[in-house]
Amino acid sequence: MSVAHYYLNTSQLPNDVLSYTDQDFYNFVEMFLGKLHARLLSYLHISSVPCFLLTENPCAILTLDIDDEVLEQLSQETCIKLKNNQLIVKPGVENSFKCLKELLKKKIEEHMKTTKRNIKQQVITVANTNSTQSFSLSSSMSTSSPSLFTSSCSPLTIDEHHQYLLNCIRQWCIDNKANLRFNEFELKEDVDFTFIFSNINNFLEISIQCKCGSKINLGKNAEKFQLSNYYKHLKDTRCSHMNALKKKAQEQMQNRQHTGINLTATSSPITNNKRRIDSQSSQKAKQKKEH
Repeated sequence: MSVAHYYLNTSQLPNDVLSYTDQDFYNFVEMFLGKLHARLLSYLHISSVPCFLLTENPCAILTLDIDDEVLEQLSQETCIKLKNNQLIVKPGVENSFKCLKELLKKKIEEHMKTTKRNIKQQVITVANTNSTQSFSLSSSMSTSSPSLFTSSCSPLTIDEHHQYLLNCIRQWCIDNKANLRFNEFELKEDVDFTFIFSNINNFLEISIQCKCGSKINLGKNAEKFQLSNYYKHLKDTRCSHMNALKKKAQEQMQNRQHTGINLTATSSPITNNKRRIDSQSSQKAKQKKEH
């Protein structure tokens, strides 16, 4: 086994080490590194894994000129005094903290990967379960009495949620294109926005990722998710994607207006010539009648 592999072998750590706080955390440090390390962290009130990882170097305080009896005793145990009376921390003490940090970071990475994998599997399981339940319910309803159609209620499947939200967005674009100053207004999935389906504690959650980069969580009313948060975001002047769409629409309108002016200017001489010919014909007919 290589040194690097052993160095980052998280199997050495307790499974729940990331949740340790206070005395549980100090007991773990004492068991893993030693009493001296645990005493230093306890004195500095570094009482959890996140706090420990955010502390750049717990040993740095030992070389400072601080009038404190506890720190002075810790310095005598962990530091070496040079000939010029300066103190340096023993390499073994400082490096052991660094090793523990790297090991805990590796543990966090593994925990995050496992969590993501579990959520993905749960979403797939929920989707398959909902589809099976929906199919079973439909089959039973088709063979039951008419009263069952009014009394039974089944949860929406992911596909049904998806289609419902798409229909709502399509209708909202139609209803709001005038207020937003669009001649034609349509938001397309995977072009202007993307749905994100996730499973949190066996409950379906849906959010929308706008092309501007913002992620909007959707609320829920009864069995259906609501898009009010997304609509509010679209009307916000800070949405760069909507600002780009509005600018493009204005440019297209200006181009149409400019094209219309050119067509009018081009057709004017033809109209004037026609009027002149009609006037001349009228005068000749009048002269013939008088003679």
